[in-house]
Amino acid sequence: MNNIAYTLFLLFFSTYSATIWAVTIVECEDQTGERSFHEVCPPETTMVQQKDYQTAIPGPKQPDITALIYLAPECPACEAYQAFFAKYGIKTNEKNIVDNQELQTELTNIAGDLKIPTVIIGETVLSDYKENQLITVLERLGFTLVESTTQQPE
Repeated sequence: MNNIAYTLFLLFFSTYSATIWAVTIVECEDQTGERSFHEVCPPETTMVQQKDYQTAIPGPKQPDITALIYLAPECPACEAYQAFFAKYGIKTNEKNIVDNQELQTELTNIAGDLKIPTVIIGETVLSDYKENQLITVLERLGFTLVESTTQQPE
């Protein structure tokens, strides 16, 4: 019976441990009025306030990648790239080529053709929507596909 209880405890703990870890930070003030932040106030200081912060296990450290997208409005493949990059927290620079002869010439010189969407990451140029090739390029650059979770401040 003890083994079952222990197993259930471990199962519960491992499942919810990412959300129950917390850090307590205290703001301390010394005799001259200088304030500092610690886990415990040092001697000869007074605690001003204490806050508990929930933490989570951090995801993998990602390389700083910015994708350049040549696109046009109302382009489903362009929107698919935008959604993919937003989902994984990848920064983008977008260039709308509609009615812009200079950008159209630039795209033709880079990609060899006037085709949208065209995505450039590093030295790699992808025309059309090619998610499998995009994933391969990102992995080769050391990027791990983990959905972005943007937390809003309380």
